[in-house]
Amino acid sequence: MTATSRIRGGVVARFRRATGTTSSRGGSAVKRDAERVCRAASRVTISRRGVCLAVVFAGPVLLAPRGALAGNADRAAVVEMVDAAVAAIDRYGVPRAVRKTAPRTWYRSRSGLYIFVLGRDGTLLLHPDEGMEGRNVAATLDAKGKPFIRDIIAETLAAPHEGAWTEYIWLDPRTGTSGTKHTYSRLAAGVVVAAGYISDHG
Repeated sequence: MTATSRIRGGVVARFRRATGTTSSRGGSAVKRDAERVCRAASRVTISRRGVCLAVVFAGPVLLAPRGALAGNADRAAVVEMVDAAVAAIDRYGVPRAVRKTAPRTWYRSRSGLYIFVLGRDGTLLLHPDEGMEGRNVAATLDAKGKPFIRDIIAETLAAPHEGAWTEYIWLDPRTGTSGTKHTYSRLAAGVVVAAGYISDHG
């Protein structure tokens, strides 16, 4: 069993239980949600397979109920989540850390905050949407053409102990408008652990 498969079996299941969603929702409903967000983010880069990458990093649209996206993202909560996830990964490794800790460490439905984990090469190792895990997203651009995934990785590696903040323009699925996304990231056991929130809506 691959690391990605183990993550899917543990992390995603726990995310779904925490948000009250299950796989019974159906692929067609997921696809409709993705298409809805993609239409609202027409200026955002689309992946080769036609999946809107705004869905991946702007918020957990594919798993959370629409009401779960309400509320304000909080800078302090992002730091708290990342620090807790780093401590868990340093102690248990990935994906065991997820099984050993509470779902709140990895996902907070009210604020739409969640942890995502990247390999140094830009491979998405952990995310609430299991379909994105295992994909290399290093070339992903924001609405202004900024390679923010590469920036997140580079800035994290430059400050592995202190942590780093990366800013870029991204869609907020709660409002359907773009804003500045502030992503905090740290290094843990050789991987980049990150979470972010969106502000300054245009």
